[in-house]
Amino acid sequence: MNEKSWGGSVPNSNQHKEYPAMFYLLSLIALSAGLLAAKNPKYSIVVFGIMLAVIPTGNSYSEIISLKGIYFFDFYIVGGLGALLVRQVATQKKQLTVPGGLLFGCGLYVVLLACGLLESSNKYLLKDVRPFIMILSFIVLSNIATLAAKTLKLQTVLLLLIAMTAFNVLDIAWLRLGLYKFQDVYYEENAYRYLDGGTYAAVAYLIYYFIDPRLFEHRKKLASICLATSFICLFIANSRFIFVSVFAAIIIHQYTRPARMIGVALAGAVVLMAFIGISNMIGADRINDGLSSEGMAAQLATRFSPALELIRGMNPLHYFVGLGAGTPFEIPWFEYRGLDDKNSNIDSAYLTYFVKYGLIGVYLLYVFITSITQHMNSRVAVSIAIFLGVMFVVSATPYQPYAIGIAYGAIVLRVCSEHTARQRKKTLKPGQPLITTPLQVNAG
Repeated sequence: MNEKSWGGSVPNSNQHKEYPAMFYLLSLIALSAGLLAAKNPKYSIVVFGIMLAVIPTGNSYSEIISLKGIYFFDFYIVGGLGALLVRQVATQKKQLTVPGGLLFGCGLYVVLLACGLLESSNKYLLKDVRPFIMILSFIVLSNIATLAAKTLKLQTVLLLLIAMTAFNVLDIAWLRLGLYKFQDVYYEENAYRYLDGGTYAAVAYLIYYFIDPRLFEHRKKLASICLATSFICLFIANSRFIFVSVFAAIIIHQYTRPARMIGVALAGAVVLMAFIGISNMIGADRINDGLSSEGMAAQLATRFSPALELIRGMNPLHYFVGLGAGTPFEIPWFEYRGLDDKNSNIDSAYLTYFVKYGLIGVYLLYVFITSITQHMNSRVAVSIAIFLGVMFVVSATPYQPYAIGIAYGAIVLRVCSEHTARQRKKTLKPGQPLITTPLQVNAG
């Protein structure tokens, strides 16, 4: 679901009011946190996590967290990149590493964006740079987190994730109590739900919790609290596709353990029934309307129609290379919100990328996923890829600010998992058998 339908990046609006002073302040703090990585990568990661927890990253708050398409957390990446380069000069050791395949994908992305610039320079082309900025953000964040691995404790990470997920309760409370005034009628009509980086951080945690449970065996109490806040976070988002995507990401690895697979399936059914029940209580008509196959088909047809109109006019060459970066979509139902009826993306990453980049766009989405999952345990990487792959059907996630949440959550848990694995190996001395033989005593 394009976050136009669930609080997506706000296009040009006649009523959109920005608060540059707040944005500049947040950006300055984020920049400082990034630069802190030059001296202490751990503190840099922790400060950034606190910012993502305390400061809302949902599009309902776009007036204070963004300006002209730039988000405050982009400045953390600017500072972080500068810090990595300073460390490289000071230590004469490589501090910024990028896998070859990911580097090639970034190069291809730059070429396609440059081609779009040659064809036409418009505001929609600038918005198409957002996914590329996110990829760079994930690469820099991954490198800083790797440097912090030896000192970044699992307890600290769990506390940060609990804060990121728990603060969603406050974020929606400000909206419900009218303490924050909406600039968009859509958000006012959907004030019963809220989604931001904390929601996607919750997804990253749930995947690690069920796929790599050994990571939390010494922090079971904190892990249980984080599990509870993560589920609360998902219920607040009130998105059926997030639940479906998380379920698919978790159950995919349970086929070798039938009993566990049945347990996960039953738990999923209970959560689904609770989700539908809560949706009825809060009056989420779109959920009830989409429970039937006809209702779901009608909703998807409406969401996909702007892309399908453009696809009908594409020639065979366009199927391979697309219509080019900067191609806008006509979205007539934006008019009632006082918005520009053109936008850079629609309610599907697959269709958005296919229209702009053709079949190459599928590869670019793979690049986006691998920028998050690089160096991760293969099982976790597959689960995150499945989650995002399912979400891409109904969400232009690479364009959305809350994508930073799943990257941050998955990356910090990855470095904790790697450190824990190294510690386990150290406890087993080389040559020491896993089972010691009984003590032999020679008789007289």
